[in-house]
Amino acid sequence: MYVVDETGVFRFVNEPFAELTGYDREEIIGSTPGLIKDDAAVDEAEDRLGRVLSSTGPEVVHFSVDIVPKAGEPIPCRDHMAALPYESEEFEGSVGILRDVSDERARREELETKTRALDEAPVGITISDPALSDNPMVYVNDRFVEMTGYDRDDAVGVNCRFLQGEDTDERPVARLREAIDAEEPESVELLNYRKEGTPFWNRVSVAPIRAGDGSVSEWVGFQENITAFKDREAALERQNDRLDSFAGIVSHDLRNPLNVAQGRVELARELADDSSHLDAAADALDRIESIVEHTLTLAREGETVGDPEPVAVAEVVADSWETVDTGPASLSVEVDGEALADPDRLRNLFENLIRNGVEHAGDDVQIRVGDLSDGFFVEDDGSGIPDTVRENLFEPGASAVSGNTGFGLAIVKEIATAHGWTVEAVDAADGGARFEIRGIRRPASAE
Repeated sequence: MYVVDETGVFRFVNEPFAELTGYDREEIIGSTPGLIKDDAAVDEAEDRLGRVLSSTGPEVVHFSVDIVPKAGEPIPCRDHMAALPYESEEFEGSVGILRDVSDERARREELETKTRALDEAPVGITISDPALSDNPMVYVNDRFVEMTGYDRDDAVGVNCRFLQGEDTDERPVARLREAIDAEEPESVELLNYRKEGTPFWNRVSVAPIRAGDGSVSEWVGFQENITAFKDREAALERQNDRLDSFAGIVSHDLRNPLNVAQGRVELARELADDSSHLDAAADALDRIESIVEHTLTLAREGETVGDPEPVAVAEVVADSWETVDTGPASLSVEVDGEALADPDRLRNLFENLIRNGVEHAGDDVQIRVGDLSDGFFVEDDGSGIPDTVRENLFEPGASAVSGNTGFGLAIVKEIATAHGWTVEAVDAADGGARFEIRGIRRPASAE
């Protein structure tokens, strides 16, 4: 509290006033307000006092002022000022109360920041009040308005179910309703409709906001337009359906006549005095059969992996080596421990990498399999990766070897991707080709 006399000097301040400013009371009393205010603040206080003294002015004025303490930064305060009661016509001074509003300002700034964050968030945000009839929305942000086409006047005061339409699935709606009844968070995907009637897919997540006593005071909702994602998902499903159809055609409609052709060629070779002219036909049919098998494998390996299991990598490498025609090639296995993987697909991955090394680096190639911090590598001591196929090495049909189907490394990539791994081809230290498989998880006991 303070009292300033008619000459504009302090005549009284209480101890909290002195503590606020950092001055002793003796330093303040007898000084002008300029001791604790800048010139602009002094002018404003005089102007406010002039309004109080006017015939039509208020008895008390309230205004913000920054107090400049003896030491430190200015302190935001609120000043409540009035004229000292006087019976004569002469003004005798003013009295006032200064209140430190630093915490209040900080809370207000924090609230303003949070409000701006809500308003400018990249997802739709709504707040509803369950204490009101039908739990209507009491707040929607800018993104909600943009996403739905409904302005705030349309949305505030009504339940958000107005976004639903004739093709909205009732099942996720029921899940939301059950979660709200149970006062639990939930997330669903709904087909909603914009104001002009355009449908869009909406990922809706709701969560309760609880008061100090644990009761739900509001519900906050997050709404994200996932139409593009759903379109991609549908396109991928159509692509997979076409792939399944293609695999069926390859497996049945192509394999059956292929078997007939192979059988007839073999019969002709048995009956012919000179079957050398049929060798080229037999080789061509064998190549077609190889392409069919690899195509079916590529389609199958693109499927999602189920629950991986611990697999001893060294054992799988050894088994894979036995199933590939490696001739005089040699193998060095320097891997240890287990990996979480589909054992059949992991075996197929190693078979294709080993076959790739033998076919591209020569019969006497040395192949080495070793550990990485997050996976393993397979490398050979051949001539390396030709520049002609380096950029599209993992694409079906890419091969630098004449007569090779070029499906092996494409299958390797599909197997790795299905597991959530990555595969990269680099040059080995001795100039050969090196394939690094990373992102592999180990069993918990091995980590």
